[in-house]
Amino acid sequence: ALTKTTKTTSTTMKIQAALLLSTLAITTAFAPIGSTTTPNSSTQLRAEIGETGIAFENVAREWRCKYTAGPSGGPGDSDSL
Repeated sequence: ALTKTTKTTSTTMKIQAALLLSTLAITTAFAPIGSTTTPNSSTQLRAEIGETGIAFENVAREWRCKYTAGPSGGPGDSDSL
């Protein structure tokens, strides 16, 4: 016969397993389309600039931040950051 502690442990494990499975199911819904393709795939997306013939495989954005230097002369103790 199962004791009360064993039943509680069994129920807790079932709940944890259900939560894990539901979390995995939800997170796969947010995976990018085609995430299983290799980076060298021939179906890779390319960005082109008009009819110039210039194409990019990777498009990135550079972020910059303007600041006034702090007492030490660098950004570490700047009041503007």
